Amino acid sequence: MPLTSHKPGWFGWLLPAVPLLLFLLPQLTGSDLWLYRREAVLEGEWWRLLSAHFAHLGWPHLLLNSVGVVIAWRLFEPWWRPAIWFTALLWCSFATGLALLWLSPDLAWYGGFSGVLHGLFVFGAAMALIEDHDGLAGFVLLLLAAKVLWEQWFGGADALTAQLIGAAVVVDAHFYGALAGLLPVPFMHRRAT
Repeated sequence: MPLTSHKPGWFGWLLPAVPLLLFLLPQLTGSDLWLYRREAVLEGEWWRLLSAHFAHLGWPHLLLNSVGVVIAWRLFEPWWRPAIWFTALLWCSFATGLALLWLSPDLAWYGGFSGVLHGLFVFGAAMALIEDHDGLAGFVLLLLAAKVLWEQWFGGADALTAQLIGAAVVVDAHFYGALAGLLPVPFMHRRAT
């Protein structure tokens, strides 16, 4: 069954609500237990590889990522079945966390959803492009590729974003998240056809 046959309707809004609700937990309980802290992960606190993506550095940071989740959901809503949404969400979270641990050894701590969000955008856009040859999806992929490559080659995100969230933007998380979103596409496409 092609992915485009899925029309989630009102129930579909519950799916993006899950990460949005998870964003609130660290804000309400204190984010220190949720943040990625390299030393803590190496000492056995592996949950931080996942939980860090739901911890935010303040309400503006949370709001930015919440808006991003809603946009990713709405742009590619026809391709997000519940199982696909949660699989992509968990995969991008775990893969981005592992990549931060293995490939960014100088990164002491991290919090935020932007890496996972880049993965969700890439995954949704790639599936839309493959399944329906969606021009908007292709444009989104080109923009994301340009953004991530720019950040990797020429430096971090803009100073305004860093000032708004209260910390430097970890652009490696964007890169790792985008790669994580791209990796499962061939397997999911084969499964959907």
